[in-house]
Amino acid sequence: MKRCISHFWGVLIIFSLIACGPAGCTSGSGSSTNGDVIGNFTESGTSGGTADGVSTGDTGSTDGSTEPQCDSDADCPSGKPFCSATKMCVFCLENADCDGETLCFEGECIACKPGKEQCSGDKVVVCKADASGFELVQQCPEGNTCANATCLVCYPGTKMCEEGVAYICKNDGSGYEQLQDCGAAGLECAFGACLSPCGNDIKANTNAGCGFYAVDLDNALEVNENGTWDAQNAQFAVIASNTSDKSTAKVTVKLPDGTHQTKDVAPLSLETFLLPASFGQDGTNRSHSAFKIDSNLPITLYQFNPLSNAGVFSNDASVLLPVATLSGEYYVMSHKQLESKYRSYFTVVGVSEFSTDVTINVTATTMGGAGLPALNAGDSHTFAIEPGEVVNIESNAPGADLTGTHIKATGPIMVFGGHEAAVTGQACCADHLEQQMVPVSAWGTQYVVTRSQPRWKEKDYFRILASNNGTQITINPAVVSPPVITLNAGEFKEFQADSHFTVTANQPVMVVQFLASSQEIIPGGALGGLCFADADCPQGYTCLGICAPPSCNSTAQCPPGHVCAGDPGGGPKACQPIGDPAMILAVPIEQWRTNYVFLTPDSYVQDYINVVTELGANVKLDGVAISPQQFVNVPGNNYMVHRTLVSDGVHRLSSDKPAAITVYGFDKDVSYGYPGGLGVDKLGK
Repeated sequence: MKRCISHFWGVLIIFSLIACGPAGCTSGSGSSTNGDVIGNFTESGTSGGTADGVSTGDTGSTDGSTEPQCDSDADCPSGKPFCSATKMCVFCLENADCDGETLCFEGECIACKPGKEQCSGDKVVVCKADASGFELVQQCPEGNTCANATCLVCYPGTKMCEEGVAYICKNDGSGYEQLQDCGAAGLECAFGACLSPCGNDIKANTNAGCGFYAVDLDNALEVNENGTWDAQNAQFAVIASNTSDKSTAKVTVKLPDGTHQTKDVAPLSLETFLLPASFGQDGTNRSHSAFKIDSNLPITLYQFNPLSNAGVFSNDASVLLPVATLSGEYYVMSHKQLESKYRSYFTVVGVSEFSTDVTINVTATTMGGAGLPALNAGDSHTFAIEPGEVVNIESNAPGADLTGTHIKATGPIMVFGGHEAAVTGQACCADHLEQQMVPVSAWGTQYVVTRSQPRWKEKDYFRILASNNGTQITINPAVVSPPVITLNAGEFKEFQADSHFTVTANQPVMVVQFLASSQEIIPGGALGGLCFADADCPQGYTCLGICAPPSCNSTAQCPPGHVCAGDPGGGPKACQPIGDPAMILAVPIEQWRTNYVFLTPDSYVQDYINVVTELGANVKLDGVAISPQQFVNVPGNNYMVHRTLVSDGVHRLSSDKPAAITVYGFDKDVSYGYPGGLGVDKLGK
């Protein structure tokens, strides 16, 4: 249905709501948005259908809406003071109720000039020759309106959208004719005009957009007697996914040195941009080292650090949020520093057109560098940041954790939280962590948190971070004791769980999931963990007092959750556990969407998604329905979860109820993970 707004010759008088289409109008008062919501924005170049006018004329016009009902004059408002025989409040009951220059006709005071035809509501009437009253000339068809003594389907010149096509009302008001097929031109239809998808608000506040920044964040460099593992200088990349199923997107990456990379991204396809390592972060520093990404169509964008896991064993990835969704307040999520290296960090990027002042209040000891002072826990520091400038701040003490650091700016900024290479528990091994932080204004109070695909006996780790003092949090089912937690601003609670659960808070919180280190899958917490029988060990392992992995020549010979790999020192091949820490933002229920376009990379042995939605939802993955039997219920809640392997590449998910997706993957001693999409609506702090 379409919304029509009445005009009075250029003076906007909103008094009539009529549902319209190109072929005519039907009675109604609703409006709608046409097209599929893809990648969290309205696709197919359509918007809520809008016609800009219906009823004008040189006589009075009624509003076409339902009149106030009454039993007596006392029930009527001053503007319509009389109760008619039909129990409706009207302007008049007889000529004496009018001003002397008008006559009462069907409850309205209308000027009567003998022989002149004019409008009375949705009727054409004529003044009698003796000016004693009116006679009906024509009752306009249902859904039509009367203007200038003529029954019109629509008001001439008004515009509207339907299914991505722009229409205009004909000069005689007899109906609409096509102006332009916006979708065919790669544009969106809004208010009867074809507009650039990047200039239309209907896609706003999601991870789909047209302007982004990316940063090659600090990663691990390990040198020992067994060799060198250099993730810090490995291939950094961003991958752009085109959310349109019709139009090709042109995506340009501007490097900090002023050079460009431009690629065409086919509909529902992806392109990878390989970017030089010379702009990577290392230690506390500030530099103009951000990559600026622009597209002529909405895309979703991800950064992979590094792109391939070959020989580096320190990877993660982050979904990137459009600049238009960013704001000026954040809290950092990270992890504790390991001994004297592998540091906790946060990274601030200038995205405003002008210089922005940023104030940080850190929760741990930090390194100084590049004019930035060393800080102790609780210290504050303010600095200015320029467009495209990057300020990277890292911890400087074993166990130092910058989680809970508060960042506030005078304008929008971009913030990452992460770690060079973190260990979740006590067992090997470490892996890189990074995620773009969501503004505090977009945090929610309700989450459904899903457990990752089990590799064997490991549990996932979770952290809940508060932005306000006195935040009370309830976890259901009670995977942690006690299940009710109270936190103040910047405080967090960490716990482990091996099942799905919900989080409900009385004030906004951030919820983050950490995949466990690879050797946590084994009893004892490390390869060679203590055992008493083969049953204490993963499938295929042998208990020799410790769990010994099976030898192999190929991954096909290994149990689930393993790959066949050689010893770093050059020893014989054995089945090695997959996975390692990755940091994944949970999406609050308030930011769930019904349609997503997301991608999985081609460099991991296993890629999974977790889909969570309300009970009874109808969900499709790549156009194929997911049967209800493939979902499991979250105990004690009205939600269900589907967990499945997926192929590499671009995927689409749709649901008739709001849903959330987590995308993650494993390979030998590495993992990655990120939300498959999210809203970034400003929900308030």
